[in-house]
Amino acid sequence: MRYFCWFFLFFALALGSCNSSEKTEKKYHPLEFQIDSNLLEPKIRDVELGIEVSPPIGWKKSFLNPDNQIDLNQLQALKMLIGSNPQHIFQHQQTNSCCIVSKFTESSLDLNETFSSQIQKVLKEQFPKADVNHSSFSKNGLLINQILFISEKHVIIKLICTGDVLAAFEVVYIIPRVAYINQLRAIESSIGSILAL
Repeated sequence: MRYFCWFFLFFALALGSCNSSEKTEKKYHPLEFQIDSNLLEPKIRDVELGIEVSPPIGWKKSFLNPDNQIDLNQLQALKMLIGSNPQHIFQHQQTNSCCIVSKFTESSLDLNETFSSQIQKVLKEQFPKADVNHSSFSKNGLLINQILFISEKHVIIKLICTGDVLAAFEVVYIIPRVAYINQLRAIESSIGSILAL
């Protein structure tokens, strides 16, 4: 469990400066990520979403259904974490990990800490043995609300991202818990690579 706490400690210690919008920077702490390009696949550019992102090394473009990554009895409750409108899916075959880049389709809900807190509350009620945490930070002009879900079998990192002129999108990493530590640095680098075009 101490390794999972390290992930949040990383965010707490990594507070630094970045070129975020003045409005976002006033309310949220900016984070600067140490990106190791050796741990990343080539960038993908999505003009429709207005972003670029590099998946972790070894995570290849896939057309598999991300529902296969999660036990079916957990799937319904976890839909709010996985997202429903994937644009890109990347899979790491050796660990059965998955990264999903999606449009954020909950247009009727506020994209703020309140919405993320609602997700956190629902997940804690449905998975009382899981650890569910929420944090918010800014990165290169993006406001990012992060939900970290740690169950007995999986670690799921959901990032809901918004910008001043950018439609909301989400990036979700689903990792078997046994593979999480080995994939952590590559995932951090991937999160650091998320940029608005």
